[in-house]
Amino acid sequence: MRTLASAIGLSILATPLAAQAPAIPIMNAGLSRGFSLASMVGFNNVAAGDGTGFLLSGTAGFRRVAVGAFVSGWSGSALGTETVVARGASVAVKLAGGPLVPVGVTLLTGAGYYSPNAGGLTNWRVPVGLGISWTIPQPVVALKFWVSPRLDYSRIRATRTTTATEFGMSGGVNFGFLNGFGLDLAVDRSFTHGLGAKPASVGLGASYNFR
Repeated sequence: MRTLASAIGLSILATPLAAQAPAIPIMNAGLSRGFSLASMVGFNNVAAGDGTGFLLSGTAGFRRVAVGAFVSGWSGSALGTETVVARGASVAVKLAGGPLVPVGVTLLTGAGYYSPNAGGLTNWRVPVGLGISWTIPQPVVALKFWVSPRLDYSRIRATRTTTATEFGMSGGVNFGFLNGFGLDLAVDRSFTHGLGAKPASVGLGASYNFR
């Protein structure tokens, strides 16, 4: 079991401010001022450990900086029948863009942690990504398309401790309504060295911004 946990851990951490949370794409679509609550359901492919993720997060956004925290559950994974609980936090800094500028650039970093019972596995993940977004304003809903290349640092401990830094990318579209409600569709892929099939996840989420 320890060997299985170690092997799976090496692959899933290269998957998905949050996918510091398992099965959830890393969101880096820019900043929203005020307090926001969000939820997302995500689905892993087999290379990412399979299973379904559920996430709840809260974010406080200011003029150029946003800080957030999340808790998530991961069920039906290759690690077993238990629901794996992950926790983490993130910080985003706006580098470019504004209310009258449709293109935004955001730097995002954070950390996520979970420890399933499979062989004493513990898993830390620290992504650092640059998000580039483009907003198309509409009378009722604003469309925001975004893409975010990143570096993923992972630290996995099972029978031994392993660290790795891999390249990953996420992207998607946000539908932002005038009343503060939002919908998100996102995809995430990690280009893990040595794996034929690349870990990937797809997420569908909803959010509300208290402006």
